[in-house]
Amino acid sequence: MISPNSNTATVDLAIPMRAEYVSIARLTAAGVANRVGFDIDAIEDIKVSLSEVCNRIINMQGKYAGGHDAGCKIEFVISSGSLCINFYVNNMEPMSNFVPDAGGDAYGQPGINIDLDKLAGDRPEDGDYEDQLQLSLITILMDEFIVNPNENCLVSMKKYVD
Repeated sequence: MISPNSNTATVDLAIPMRAEYVSIARLTAAGVANRVGFDIDAIEDIKVSLSEVCNRIINMQGKYAGGHDAGCKIEFVISSGSLCINFYVNNMEPMSNFVPDAGGDAYGQPGINIDLDKLAGDRPEDGDYEDQLQLSLITILMDEFIVNPNENCLVSMKKYVD
C-alpha cells in the first residue's frame, strides 16, 4: 500500500509462526530492503535480525501457545532512507517473556538493555545466555529495536540507509 501524500509505502506479510515459513519472511525482507537502497551487507543484517525475532516467537509459542500456531503479521514500512519492520502476533500469551529480566523501562525504548559483559564470560547457568545473545545480536545489527510486549505491535526494528 502506498500512501498518496507521502514518500512511504507498506508491505504486509501474514504467515503462521512456524520454521518453514521464516524463509518467506526473509525473502520478502531482502526484496523490500533492496528496493529501499540498502547494500548487500545491510540486507543480510536485516534478514538475520528478522530471523532472530521470528525464531524467538516460534520458540515462545512452543512454551506458551498451548499447541496453537501463533499467527504473525510482519509489516515492512518503507520510507525515504529507512525500513521499519513491525511484528504483530496473535493467539499467544504471555508476550511479556519476549525479553528476559529486562525490567519495565526497557520496553518501548529504542534498543534493549542487554548486558554484553554477561555474554563475554562463561555461559551463565540461569538459561538466559541464549536469550541475551539473540537479543544483543538484533540490537547490534539494527539501528533501532523496540519491544512492546503489552501492545498490539510486539517488536519494531528499524534500519537506516547509510
